[in-house]
Amino acid sequence: MITVRPYGGLANRMRVIDSVYRLAKQNHSSMKVVWELSGELNCPFRDLFETSGDLHVEEVVLNDLQKKMNEGIRRLFQFIKIKYPFGYSTCLYDKEILQYIETGYDFKKLIESTPDLFIRTVHKFYEDVHSFAEFIPIPLLKEKIDGYVAQYTANTIGLHIRRADNRMSIKFSPLSGFLDLMDEFIAKNHDARFFLATDSPGVEETIKSKYHDRIITHPKILDRNSVLGIQDSLIDLYCLAKTKRIIGSFYSSFSEVAAKINNIELIQVYKKD
Repeated sequence: MITVRPYGGLANRMRVIDSVYRLAKQNHSSMKVVWELSGELNCPFRDLFETSGDLHVEEVVLNDLQKKMNEGIRRLFQFIKIKYPFGYSTCLYDKEILQYIETGYDFKKLIESTPDLFIRTVHKFYEDVHSFAEFIPIPLLKEKIDGYVAQYTANTIGLHIRRADNRMSIKFSPLSGFLDLMDEFIAKNHDARFFLATDSPGVEETIKSKYHDRIITHPKILDRNSVLGIQDSLIDLYCLAKTKRIIGSFYSSFSEVAAKINNIELIQVYKKD
């Protein structure tokens, strides 16, 4: 049995669950997902995705104090070299996962040799050509996604411009970099359109005012602490995934996962000062 307790935002959780799912399938292992509802993502899994019989999801509700206490307990037990949570033969967190990745470790060996494994991370550590195939948006969200995709031309590009609290994206993916690439694409394709996903109303207004009806957007609630806010993020994610290619932000798992869902090209805007 593999128990995975991902954390962070929507894309981070998806890529961790997918990593474990792929490994479990390879080794015919069972798995359980512990899905935290907290201020950073306060939406049940069932309000986002259809669930299959081989993916058991257990939901846990945490307030900010409980989340901090859990993290403090984990660090304490890790410091004194005691496995936490109890009852697992192996517990892996971000540090251990990154060390394995850096050394090129074959995670299939770990699954084969560990009867009870606990994983808590934000990092993708395994993938194959079928990655993310099991993530199917619920019908309500799929209908909205299909409505936007119906407006696409053959030359519709996804734009994911991450702002908010992502300092790396803000620093290395300036708006000018996106505008330059958009202008280049328009010069080559007269019917070019763009699906824009951004967490910055100011950025959205700037791009709409310059490119007008070339821009498709989904009006959304920018609030991770609400079901509607996370559902809106999922709509953005899958609308990006259905474009021809994505112009995305540096250091953004959202850009990366959107491209991986349908294995389309991701062009990351990266400019050093």
